[in-house]
Amino acid sequence: MNVKRLEHPFLVGKQVYLRGLQRSDIDGPWFDWFHDQDNTRFMFNGSRPNSRESMEAFYEHAATSKDDLILAICMNEDNRHVGNISLQQVSWFYRRAELGIIVGDRSVQGRGVATEALKLILAHGFNRLNLHKVYLRVEEGNKAARRAFEKAGFVEEGILRDEILHHRAWQNSVYMGVLEDEFFKTFPEFA
Repeated sequence: MNVKRLEHPFLVGKQVYLRGLQRSDIDGPWFDWFHDQDNTRFMFNGSRPNSRESMEAFYEHAATSKDDLILAICMNEDNRHVGNISLQQVSWFYRRAELGIIVGDRSVQGRGVATEALKLILAHGFNRLNLHKVYLRVEEGNKAARRAFEKAGFVEEGILRDEILHHRAWQNSVYMGVLEDEFFKTFPEFA
């Protein structure tokens, strides 16, 4: 059996692993995820053309930030970079962070990649970063993302009305969050 060696794994799951972003990722599929209007239909990204300069600036920020943990989502089977996931704006005082995720490779969407990546980064956030809460904001109509977040333990905390202008129509934002004790109660294997 020919087993593929994972490239710089940081957090490893059954089908995906998370690693630090690499400068070489800029020249891979990552750049085009933000030109794909279906991938970005619920994001600010995609409203303007992507540029190498903006990608390099983002990479530099990711590589040096002390308050943002931004990781690549890669497939165990072939090391393919299929998305990014992050804990951003970490408040070390209040022990909370905002989650961000994109699974840009359409061939793996709907296969549980996002849910597994979410569980990996949440376990790391609660176990190693000493976070108490992770939260996010998602457009109300983004049902696939909401399902993935719920599968990872997030619950709805509130709705902000007419928060996002999307295709010339105002949309509500759903705030979701997960607390460390809720996560470990649902997923004791990560404790």
